[in-house]
Amino acid sequence: ETLRADHIDGVRDDHSLEHMFYRDPSRGTYGTEHTLFFYGNEVAPLVEEYGFRTEHNDDYQTGLTFSADAAQQGSADAGNINVVFNSMKSMDFTYDTESGFYTGAQYFSDYIDGATGEAVAFSNVLILQTPMRIYDDVGRLEVDVVGSGEGWLCTGGRCAPIHWSRSE
Repeated sequence: ETLRADHIDGVRDDHSLEHMFYRDPSRGTYGTEHTLFFYGNEVAPLVEEYGFRTEHNDDYQTGLTFSADAAQQGSADAGNINVVFNSMKSMDFTYDTESGFYTGAQYFSDYIDGATGEAVAFSNVLILQTPMRIYDDVGRLEVDVVGSGEGWLCTGGRCAPIHWSRSE
């Protein structure tokens, strides 16, 4: 059976709250939406308890297609990338030629995995230009990722312009 998981609010599942999620009060200055974390070691037992399958169906498609030689197709250097979301939010990515991965930094600090204490590593940085708007008095953003637009695929320290589209 295929379950459409979009818009399921697992945070409000009483069982999940007790076993999977916690709030980190030290992150309160970043806003409530940035204080919620889950206990990764609880995922596998709950997957088994709920009977979720752990493999895709044979006909599953990600909707993304990457070329095996994407880095060679890059027309510009992408050793250092600065992605600006708005005047309050940006993220920097730095490519390490030895590891073959990008690491990120935001708010003047490295982007660190809270469980391991290590820098989060990225093979690809996909940058999509999309319409955005502030949708409430708090200043939260709505990002429109249905439609089409321009962007960049950065991989292997190189960057290539792309055209993206999504119908639903």
